[in-house]
Amino acid sequence: SKQASRIFTEECIILKTRLEEMARELDHIILSPLPRDLDSLEHSVQILEDYRRRLNLLEPDLNHLQETFRTITLKTPQLKKSLDSLKDLWKELNTQAGLHADRLKLLEGALAGLEENEQVISELEGRLSRHIEMPSSAEGLHDVFKQLSSLQEIITQQQPQMDKMNDQADQLGRMGVPTKVLSDLKRLHANVERLNTRWNNICVQLAER
Repeated sequence: SKQASRIFTEECIILKTRLEEMARELDHIILSPLPRDLDSLEHSVQILEDYRRRLNLLEPDLNHLQETFRTITLKTPQLKKSLDSLKDLWKELNTQAGLHADRLKLLEGALAGLEENEQVISELEGRLSRHIEMPSSAEGLHDVFKQLSSLQEIITQQQPQMDKMNDQADQLGRMGVPTKVLSDLKRLHANVERLNTRWNNICVQLAER
């Protein structure tokens, strides 16, 4: 039993070192600035996926440690505590990595929405600015009405994308981010708000026509 205890303690020390390294690495990942565009986001997602893959590779070591623990005849509370703390740490790292993956998924939705909606809004603003002068002929008025109707159609089609972008940004805000990257979240929300203001202005202008 002394032999089993010694092997167990050695395995504990090795796994504890590796898990603590993984904990430091995850801290670094979570506290990194929030990506500002889809390209840098994709890079962050790949880094996290690689991390989660390597974390899962430690599960067999944890299972082996539990098997070693079972072979110990005299199981002291200290040995049990060592095993439990490593199981808890592995679970906690998995949970935190999963939460960060959810965070990045919401961020992806918000950033994709910003990119797509920005393009549509710029196009609508450009087209609206060309309809300042009201023509005097009936034919001219009919043309303007047709163009305004087509703009209204684009707005109706795009509204769900605007709602989705706002929803993803709101959910990310509710989920929360570490204090260190709070300014990144505020910047994202400010960009979303700016786009909402431009969108509302277009809707008001179109209604006034």
